[in-house]
Amino acid sequence: WPSSWRCPSAFAHVLYFVAPPSRLQPGQFDIAREVKEGPQGDPFEMAGVPGIEGKPVDASEVASAGMSQEDITAQVQYLDRLFDYFLSDQVHDAISDSNKQRVMDLFAEYSA
Repeated sequence: WPSSWRCPSAFAHVLYFVAPPSRLQPGQFDIAREVKEGPQGDPFEMAGVPGIEGKPVDASEVASAGMSQEDITAQVQYLDRLFDYFLSDQVHDAISDSNKQRVMDLFAEYSA
């Protein structure tokens, strides 16, 4: 942080400087700007998501829209590990019956 900011040294380890990104990644929305300025254009199109609101989908655009295949594979592996964890005997036995059912419902939806 700037040296002109006075902050007790005891708080230096918990002081965070939060700033908006300089540019948005595909699929991200700038909610703060939209609240201040109102929506500008088609937000889905700006985020790289084709075929929304009745627009025809070009197959060449779908492959490049949103996440890359590498990102999708990483997300699938992450979800697989999460479900393995929550469905393990140690964790599954420790959660409430309603949460057990929720995990089972989510896993069934994910597996479909």
